[in-house]
Amino acid sequence: MTGKANIRDPRKRKAKELSRNSNINFNQGRGSNYTNSAARYTHQVGVNATQDINMNTYDIINLDRMLFATEVGSGDTIDVTEYGIESISTGAAAYGLKFQIPSGKIHTFNVGTVGALIISGTSVISTVDVTTANINLGSHKIKYQEISTPSPNPNANEGFMYSKDVSGVTTPMWLDSAGTETSLLGGGSSGADQDLNNLTTTSINQSLLPSSTNSKSLGSASLQWQNLFIDGIARIDSLGFGASYSMTLPTTLGTNGQVLTTNGSSALSWTTVSGSGGFPSPVNTNLDMNDNDILGVNLLDFDGTTTEIRGLTNLNFYHTDRQITSTGSYAGLSHTVASSEKHGFLIGGSTKMEVSSDLEMSIDIDMNDNDVLGVDQLSFSVSGQYMTGNSSGVNYYVPTGDSHKLYVGTTKIADLGAGSWDSTVALYMGNNKIRNLDEPTSNDDAATKYYVDQNSGGGSSGANTTLSNLGTTVINASLNPSSTSSIDLGSSSKKWRYIYAVQLVGAAVTATSLGMSGDIDMNNNEILDSGEIGMVADIDMNNNDIRQIKTANIEENYNAGFAPTGVTNTAILFTRPSSSGKTELRVRFQSGNSILLAIEA
Repeated sequence: MTGKANIRDPRKRKAKELSRNSNINFNQGRGSNYTNSAARYTHQVGVNATQDINMNTYDIINLDRMLFATEVGSGDTIDVTEYGIESISTGAAAYGLKFQIPSGKIHTFNVGTVGALIISGTSVISTVDVTTANINLGSHKIKYQEISTPSPNPNANEGFMYSKDVSGVTTPMWLDSAGTETSLLGGGSSGADQDLNNLTTTSINQSLLPSSTNSKSLGSASLQWQNLFIDGIARIDSLGFGASYSMTLPTTLGTNGQVLTTNGSSALSWTTVSGSGGFPSPVNTNLDMNDNDILGVNLLDFDGTTTEIRGLTNLNFYHTDRQITSTGSYAGLSHTVASSEKHGFLIGGSTKMEVSSDLEMSIDIDMNDNDVLGVDQLSFSVSGQYMTGNSSGVNYYVPTGDSHKLYVGTTKIADLGAGSWDSTVALYMGNNKIRNLDEPTSNDDAATKYYVDQNSGGGSSGANTTLSNLGTTVINASLNPSSTSSIDLGSSSKKWRYIYAVQLVGAAVTATSLGMSGDIDMNNNEILDSGEIGMVADIDMNNNDIRQIKTANIEENYNAGFAPTGVTNTAILFTRPSSSGKTELRVRFQSGNSILLAIEA
């Protein structure tokens, strides 16, 4: 069973001095509570608490450490409506710490005035909001383990990112609040929809066929494809030029050395080139451009043969502003496209990297134990999730509604969201301090050393030895002198005003006047050789005698005509003045009026 752990023997805790003028509560014989100022003392008291310590909204300050129990306790747990930290155990072994706040409340961890870690949670643990905190992964990765499609769906304006097995391939997936599951590699969980309106970079693994020959078009006059990349054979009946012109291609291969020529009427044919100005096709020797350009290139095909194009200054392609240049300020090659275009890098017809205003990758970047340097901002695929760095530190951002999650292996150890920090492991400070705590407001709030010192007496160094700085003090342990009959409570020049006690036990009680607010239980013993005992409360003899008294003085404490209230099975002696001012000695029984025993002469 998981329960609230016991507080261990506080052998390493400092016993705090108690405050002056504290209210000490004692149980009187009849169950009444009386209060008076406690005495000063000069020794420390070890505390072994048997009940909760209520700090009454004050802090525990200058704390070195807090140690939690390592075995199961009473069986109580922190209620879901409470604020607290507790050790959680199974049997005799603790396995973690539980941080509890009520629903809708937040954990906040500040750096200065900035909420560096602000975590809030709902009934779903992974739903956390983060506004100002960021996570630096360093050289580590974000690792996902294959799971089934989550259920239920995310809340409105939220989504889940996870990985699952798709046809034997571990695939990153996205699930939105409507329950739509989409592969982050493109195409959704079961392929693109029929309109093909949700495609990203797409890898096609099947032939694309029209429903019938010469019946469907790829693009239209108003919506044209930008570039056509063909690695194999393009079987085309005619070629179009611009918006209005087309040329019919020949249906034969031609012969060695022939080139295509036009008849000027939209037809191409093979023609043998006369003289030495042409090049054999295919080219079977090196092509030396002698630092001149190759212009109007539609496709440059590297087939892995030993044939080379060398001595090239610029390689200009068919479309404007597309070229490869070996000159200029670059110590290498400059690859140029128009401002609205981008560079594509493909492997086996599949795009792996695109370069435009951003560098877009379709595969992982393996740094092979090398560094990524000079990064200004690292943005993730989800909008609003990014990392930035500046001279003061590294900032981590996620949108409102998202969270930062920390994992060890596949185990989540912390969820960092707006106003809360959901942690599944203990906070290990490594002999460092927790600073700048606010004053505690509940039993489980941490407090600073300053708060503890100020509210337990003594300031920053504990109570002083003269106890001159004590406030109201509640004592929860016995006060003992260092040895019997060696220490006084007060002195001849500085006497305590009143002593309120349930019992006074000792070999002798000596006082000019002893004021009592409770019963005196003589335990079958006598009061001997008393000059005068002044009482402020009744003396209950518990059915014992008062013996060998010299005189008994009964003062007039009732006005003429008045008497004490009758008590069952009791006779009460008292005095009062008569109507003429003479002292009357009277007795009052359980019922009836008082009876005059004697009157002053």
